[in-house]
Amino acid sequence: MWKYVIIIMLICLLCRLDAYAVENINNPSRIINLPCELQEISGIKILNKNTAICVQDEKCSVYVIDLLKGNIKKEFDYDISGDFEDIALFDQTVYLLRSDGVLFEIKDYTSEHNEIVKHELGFYAKNNESLCLDINNNRLLIVSKSKPGRGKEYKDKIFIYDFDLNIKTLDNNPATVILVDDIIKYAEEKDIGIPVKKNKKGKKKKIRFRPSGIAIHPIVKNYFIVSSLDSLIIEVTPDGQIINVSCLNKTIYKQPEGIDILSDGSIYISNEGEIESPTIVVIHSKDNAEIFQLRKGERQ
Repeated sequence: MWKYVIIIMLICLLCRLDAYAVENINNPSRIINLPCELQEISGIKILNKNTAICVQDEKCSVYVIDLLKGNIKKEFDYDISGDFEDIALFDQTVYLLRSDGVLFEIKDYTSEHNEIVKHELGFYAKNNESLCLDINNNRLLIVSKSKPGRGKEYKDKIFIYDFDLNIKTLDNNPATVILVDDIIKYAEEKDIGIPVKKNKKGKKKKIRFRPSGIAIHPIVKNYFIVSSLDSLIIEVTPDGQIINVSCLNKTIYKQPEGIDILSDGSIYISNEGEIESPTIVVIHSKDNAEIFQLRKGERQ
């Protein structure tokens, strides 16, 4: 019985740590300045607290970053043209999402003899920036930045598609649909001061929310999605329910383009440099000492 009590306590504690990281999104633990070669950094994948891999818009390369020093350790270059927006890693296979909706599978990506497979996803949207691995369901999640279809019925909707890693095929039916109106409604109910712009006639213009990065939280299993255009990050359930909306401080997050989350709930967000240095912003979860004590007790 005590085993189950400890497991429940651990889950509750982990959820509290998740909330801690989100609440402190604008009070980061660390800001890592990156070299100018990564001025157009987009997607990131955190390998551990010392190392990350990333892509940037202008070149089809995978960069290995030393997170302690903020420099490039290695660069793996691939002879592919285009605008690359996000990255996912499964074993030693890297997946790169090009903005036009083409997915590149690079097997054994660190080898000189790697194999590259091109997957035409056939999206209506011509601007696609968000990709992540859903390890529990053996699939990739892909989100279009622009409108996912022709017609009014697609307006202000965000489609999350899944790419099955078993059969290497995209399901044309979205796995998750998020309504922008639900984001606005949640923000208004919680009195969250979401950014408001004015159109040419001086009328207030609501957010559009154009996803620039997605990650799955390893503890609560919800999706965290950033929108550089609106300086927002949202948390949604796999069925599209809005759990949280947070404004990103533009002084800290110049242009948030990528996101990843470690197993302890720590959040990493990459930012293009514009006229300043590109960065990776780190928001650590609260001290994990209690977790380790619980795990130690569970083993006894």
